[in-house]
Amino acid sequence: MSTGASSRSRLATKRRTSGRDRPSGHLQDVVDIALSRVLKQSSLSWGAGVTGAFVAEAMSRRYPDVVVVDRRSPGAGSTSAFTALLQWEIDIPLVDLREEISTRNASRTWKRSFRATQDLVRLVERENIRCQLERRNSPYLVGNTAGHIKLVEEARVRKVAGLPCEYIDGTDLKARFGVARTGAIVGTRSAVTNPVALTRGLLRRAQANGARIFPLT
Repeated sequence: MSTGASSRSRLATKRRTSGRDRPSGHLQDVVDIALSRVLKQSSLSWGAGVTGAFVAEAMSRRYPDVVVVDRRSPGAGSTSAFTALLQWEIDIPLVDLREEISTRNASRTWKRSFRATQDLVRLVERENIRCQLERRNSPYLVGNTAGHIKLVEEARVRKVAGLPCEYIDGTDLKARFGVARTGAIVGTRSAVTNPVALTRGLLRRAQANGARIFPLT
């Protein structure tokens, strides 16, 4: 068979198996039509993982008809590989971020991250979501990219910004965490959780508020 004929054959096969050529009574057609009608009158939350669950729960408290869609079952995607850490520390140290966006804006960014984390923890506690939530401290160790002097300064500017942390030396670090380094910043009021249980608990709360969940769509 020539290359042109082969290409036409593959195209014909693709058309025969595409959604346009399915029988009108096909189950997937029915689902697609029904869901499209639902979405026309609803607020859409895309994804039923841990992030989507937080969004859906928040939307369900504000909007009367929230719809959650996901191509997987709730919590079945990357959520199951989530680190389970709820930390307020962001990736860029405060001393570095202030050089990029000013001290005022850098401090506001870090404080917003802190407040957001505390709001998430309070939500879980208030709604009594059983997800093995525990408060934890989070040490930020002296290393190659941030030595002792830089971490001492980082701890100082965090405290000035009103963030809960302390710098501890190597002796204290070894005694408290069993880690052999010259020092670390210890941030308080972080947490750990079971991410799948958290996701499902948030989605149950959203459903209780009237949200509808459409997995495998």
